Amino acid sequence: MRYDHILWDFNGTIVDDADVGMGATNILLARRGLPIIPSREEYFRLFGFPIVDYYTRLGFNFSKESYDDVANEWIPEYRRLEREAPLREGVFDLLTRFASLGIPQSVLSASEIKLLQEQLFHLKMHHFFEKICGRSDYYGNDKTELALVFSREHPGARVLLIGDTDHDAACAQTAGFDCVLMANGHQSPERLASCSYPVFSSYAALTEYLTKIGAL
Repeated sequence: MRYDHILWDFNGTIVDDADVGMGATNILLARRGLPIIPSREEYFRLFGFPIVDYYTRLGFNFSKESYDDVANEWIPEYRRLEREAPLREGVFDLLTRFASLGIPQSVLSASEIKLLQEQLFHLKMHHFFEKICGRSDYYGNDKTELALVFSREHPGARVLLIGDTDHDAACAQTAGFDCVLMANGHQSPERLASCSYPVFSSYAALTEYLTKIGAL
């Protein structure tokens, strides 16, 4: 069962940037005298889309300040820390396997498109991808429309979306893609278990599964 296209999420799926995202958010929380996120486990429990709802859960008061201002304050803190984020272990090997089979690959992300392009170039990953689909702003909102656009551009294609959040699962379901989810990118395996898609703790386990079903 070979796929016609592999569609990758970026943050948490390709790059392990949970600590970077949490660190940037904690800087903003501390500036407001709000409790910081104490651990990765708590971050995984709280994080989700849309990002404005995640910030509300953390205690940001958007009747006193705008979400736009908070989003634009967060970006430079993330950019200052982003070079500390490594690739997820095993992801390069799987990207290479798909490439060796001649299967096109693209990125689907809620990140701003220019930031996404810069990150992929810095990581020397850009050559893997036929298309990079990102947003025109820094707000981290729904990327379902991006998934639908991709689906319309590839009519009849069998697409596998590899992601790490329940939002990736929702995008795949809406667009008619197959989906697999990587745990502990930005959400815990317990949260992903309710998504009705296979969940994996490592790329070695995912590669074994894809080999078993004939996708590799």
